[in-house]
Amino acid sequence: MEEPLCQRLFSEFSDASGRTLQENLDALGQTGGAYLGLILFTDGSDRLPCKAGGALAFTTPGSRVVYVCTRAFKSLADRYPVRAEVSVIHEALHTLGLGENPPSPAEITRTVLARCG
Repeated sequence: MEEPLCQRLFSEFSDASGRTLQENLDALGQTGGAYLGLILFTDGSDRLPCKAGGALAFTTPGSRVVYVCTRAFKSLADRYPVRAEVSVIHEALHTLGLGENPPSPAEITRTVLARCG
């Protein structure tokens, strides 16, 4: 996440109040890579988004807790490690306040893949 192109993500996306995610990182005194260490990744296998299928991980914008759908995430990571990394970054953006719709989950993932993949 420390590559300049990947770092641009934080300036391209904003939270619900219009602050860029970079402003939110700056307020915390963190870089994108260092910020990952502040996120709690925990097993969410027993939660509805994982049970319903289709999710790799999920969080609420602004929360530093990311629930990982362990089985689905491991399966993807074993086959496509870059896609798993993209998923982690995608969720990290949400923890900094990025909502969805707009932008769509697919749009977020495409942008992360283009900048960091």
